[in-house]
Order: sequence, then C-alpha cells, then structure tokens
Amino acid sequence: MLTFEERKRNNELSELRKPIYRKLYEYLPYLSKEQLEKVREKRGIITDTLSEYCRAIPFSRADLNKLFSDLKEYFPEHLVHAAGFTKVLYNKDYPELGAVYNCLERNLGNICFGYHDTEGDVYYIRPHKDHAKGQSLTPFRVDGRCDSVTILTEGEYKALASKQLTGCYTVSLSGLQSFSGANYGKLCKALDPKSEIILILDYEHKPKWVESDAETGPIHTLKLALKLEESGYRVRIGILPRKYASESTEGWKVDIDGALAKGMTAEEYAEVIAKAVKPIDYVDAVCPEIQVEIKKFLPSVSNLKMMERVYAGNK
Repeated sequence: MLTFEERKRNNELSELRKPIYRKLYEYLPYLSKEQLEKVREKRGIITDTLSEYCRAIPFSRADLNKLFSDLKEYFPEHLVHAAGFTKVLYNKDYPELGAVYNCLERNLGNICFGYHDTEGDVYYIRPHKDHAKGQSLTPFRVDGRCDSVTILTEGEYKALASKQLTGCYTVSLSGLQSFSGANYGKLCKALDPKSEIILILDYEHKPKWVESDAETGPIHTLKLALKLEESGYRVRIGILPRKYASESTEGWKVDIDGALAKGMTAEEYAEVIAKAVKPIDYVDAVCPEIQVEIKKFLPSVSNLKMMERVYAGNK
C-alpha cells in the first residue's frame, strides 16, 4: 500500500501529465482494420464505439520516438522529462522519470484507452491492462444519454460494451479492490449521487480460486455494493445471463463484452438492468454454487435479511 507521501506525489504527477497526455492522444493513430476486427470478434464492440475512446500504440520504436519528440514543440523539454515522457534508464529513487515512455514502449502495437474528464478532454492514456509508474488509478468514464442510471463495471472494454448495448453513463474500474479501498473517494467523485448505481461485474464461478481463498467477482461485487449503499447511494446488482458464460479449466465466467460477442442483445441487457437486485437480495439471486462462495467469504451477509426483518419489526 502506498504511503501518504507516495499518494501525494502520484497525484502531483497526474496533474503534471494531464495536458501532455491530451496532446499525445491527438497524435496517436486510430485502430487499424485488423485491430478493429479482432476486438469486434472477441468482444463484440464495433468501430463507432471504439473510435472515441481507443487509439493504437505504434508498432515500431522509431514511430513512438517521433510522437514523443513532437511533444517538445508544445511543452518545455524539462516539463516533458519531469512528467516521464522521455526515455531514460530506470532509477529506483525517481521511478516516475521515463515512466510514461516505458509504459508505451512495452506495449508497442497494443491498444490504449483515452480517459476523459467531465468536459470531454483526455487527461490520461492507459494501455490495456497496464499503467505508468507514479500514475494514480482513476475511474474510466463513458458518457451516456441516461442520467437516472449509472452502470458500474470493471475494465474499459466492458464499459464500451455497456455503452453500445444501453447508452447509459458508465463508470469502469481497473483494479476493483483499490477502488473499494484507497481509491474509494475517486470512485465516489465519478458517481452522480442522484443516479441509481447498477453494478454489473464479472459473474463467475471458479472453484480453484475459492479453494485457495481467492475472492471471485461475485464476492467483490457484493462487498462494493454494500459499501456504496452504506455511503448513501441507491444500489442494485445486475446478473448477466449464465448462457453467455465462457468455460475454462478454472470454471466459468460471464462478462459484458464476452456476452456481447456471443450475441447478447440490447433487449437482454436492458432486462439485466431492469431485474437488478438490491444487495440484500443478491445471495438469493445467484446460483447455488456462488451462494456457497459468498457464505464462505462473507458469512455475515447471509444474515442480512434477518437483520433487516428485525430492524423493520422494531420501527
């Protein structure tokens, strides 16, 4: 866990990097035809959905160097260097130096996401499943036409799949445990207190994880839902259709983009939202094997209904 001074320094770096990230995003190319087809096939997300929030990292180091060199036309060289946008040897005392360059260099040819602020400006660029050292974790926002409901999910692709299916404002978290803990305040800032929050996270059953005491998606879902409810938000949990699960040696999992790729329709997704349950009803709503997992990790949750009835009877 980061110390107070480390978090403070990361926040200062994030502010320093914002305008440079914004300009860099303008330089980055759109996804190639091959990349678009691969995402559509694996995740069901189409070009129109991807174009606003995704860019391609160059395949060659020479092209990447050209992009970073061009930044110096707009920003003082010492600022670009201090923010981590130049190639330097790793220094354990100053790990932020070169951090952004190194992050993109190790992701040559990968897809990255532009994180937008409330004004629609890009303030951060994150390669898929990676981030620069010294960069504060932050929620990924996807604007929507419906203000009464906010979809809360995990991972940028899932947020884009949700946007394609419903058009609702969506907030996505990369590092769910972090946003349940140290970065919980950042999550709350991204949520509209007047909006109903619908959590649609991975619905999965992985017996080997449970045997090794590793918490699965439903456990994280319920813990975060209860915390948000305790903070005063109106919260419900959506359960994705089991028929769209992907099987593996670990068990099975249903997520939004995977279900979209397998044919989940906008009507089916709307039904997931409409039938979303309150946290107190989640244990009864999931399949029996997941009920067992929840009761193992959160034994107190199984008593929530009883506690509610006692409370109601004492009013």
